[in-house]
Amino acid sequence: MKRSILSPDKNYTFSDFFELSYPAEDVVKEFGYSFSDELLDLPKKDFKEDSVSEFKNQIIKNIPRISLNSEVARREFLIAPVLLYLLKFPLNIL
Repeated sequence: MKRSILSPDKNYTFSDFFELSYPAEDVVKEFGYSFSDELLDLPKKDFKEDSVSEFKNQIIKNIPRISLNSEVARREFLIAPVLLYLLKFPLNIL
């Protein structure tokens, strides 16, 4: 029988899950869920700048080089660069 990665005697806070040393797939499996990595087809906004596609390609190219098993990795290598990139645009176009 497979041992649970979560302790039944512990109350977990939201931040506790990010400190677990298990892949995200294993953590969500504990709750009967799964997830997949895929490109999303979100509504398009005309930024009138070719650097958007260059930035997107850079992110996609670097994903295989980064271990995304921790929240810190996801935040530092995926989320932070996107937020910093968006700061370049005026608020009225977002």
